[in-house]
Amino acid sequence: MFDEHQEISMSSLVDGWMFRKGNDSTWAQPNIDLKDWSKTDMTEFSPIAADSKGRIEGWYRIKILLDSSFLGIPLSINRQLSAASDIYPDGKKVASFGNTGIPYQPYNPNFQNVNSISMTLGENHLLAIYIVAYEASLTPREMRLTPNNLKAFLLLTGPLSNGKVENKTRSTHLIASLCVSVYSVC
Repeated sequence: MFDEHQEISMSSLVDGWMFRKGNDSTWAQPNIDLKDWSKTDMTEFSPIAADSKGRIEGWYRIKILLDSSFLGIPLSINRQLSAASDIYPDGKKVASFGNTGIPYQPYNPNFQNVNSISMTLGENHLLAIYIVAYEASLTPREMRLTPNNLKAFLLLTGPLSNGKVENKTRSTHLIASLCVSVYSVC
């Protein structure tokens, strides 16, 4: 399922996500009652669900089973978009992207390396994600919580993904240096 950069979009290519609006850290635990949860597509996270202060928050959960095709591949989680989130495999927080608490701090996905994740092959695992966002009309178009942008929200990655990030960083620094040089000549 990996693409050429060893990335799998968990938000658009994986079915079976459950969602619940709100914030309760016990929702990260593997064995909870899901009667108030709804089956959804992760790309449907929407500003329509915002509270009176514009805060959009909720939990996503999915059970996954990694097969032998992942043998010997160190896995990581990476994120796109500016929404803050906390990642909990099997009920243990392993990564934060931005700050979901107070003060809220959006995540800057540019030039960020991935966060390692350890999951045993052949065993069922629960992946829980707490997500918080504030979206305004001034949010850049490429960062808005639209279904198309949310396709790359959550990525399961292999080692080649870090190379993609490093190449993007080098290219951006080179372009920025060229721009500064051109402007200083003019």
